[in-house]
Amino acid sequence: MEEKQTISLTRAQRNLLLKYEPYFADPALFRLISIAVKKGSEYEIYLDPEQMDDLLDQVSELSNHEENEKAQRKLDDLCDYLFECCDKEEEEEEEDDYYDEEENLDDEEIDAQDERILKIVGDPEEIEFDDSIDKFYNYLKTNLSLPCEVTGIEDFQWEEYYLLGPGSKKEYQRLKETNPSHQDRFELLGIIRNAESEWAMCEEDDIGASVRRISDKKEFILGLSEIKATDKKSKNYELLDDYSVWFVNNR
Repeated sequence: MEEKQTISLTRAQRNLLLKYEPYFADPALFRLISIAVKKGSEYEIYLDPEQMDDLLDQVSELSNHEENEKAQRKLDDLCDYLFECCDKEEEEEEEDDYYDEEENLDDEEIDAQDERILKIVGDPEEIEFDDSIDKFYNYLKTNLSLPCEVTGIEDFQWEEYYLLGPGSKKEYQRLKETNPSHQDRFELLGIIRNAESEWAMCEEDDIGASVRRISDKKEFILGLSEIKATDKKSKNYELLDDYSVWFVNNR
């Protein structure tokens, strides 16, 4: 299996790509962008060499067909950035040949979050996804302290059309009255395995989160991987963050 390269995108760069969803020839490649892992203020995607070439071709093609000059400049800048990432990767590979022994020692180190996740689900190479998520579900069922206050990690799926696309801001404000928003505060009441949800991005795989909106008491079933505890110092925050990171990286 070819080694994947980590590409860090700013929120603006990722949002720019998300706007062009209808024009992506490869839905699987777009999916990698849409579920990018948030690391601080940036988003990380992991691409093998073939996927990287496809992304470069896609962005270049989008730029060639873009009639809006401002949007075209943004796409050109993004294309230049991706080329720089490729050049940097090649330079790092040459350095890796020299420092191979030292890098191998670094690779053996597992950070605290990876270690916690490993204790819950085991080695992902040795267990099926469904079995792993069952283990995570049972662990969370036992260890989460409920109810607790939560909010969205980022835009919910239905919001992207209005926040990233051409949707009317007025209509968005109206729909927020009946639809859950990532900006809302909720009480997490419980978690549900194999839940049906019209709001979850990955309904078939994700654990369901039964929540009640604090402002109006409306209840929804959200995707557990899409929410976080508001209290960053709480055990619940760590538990939900561990699950979200594991789910996005193994989905």
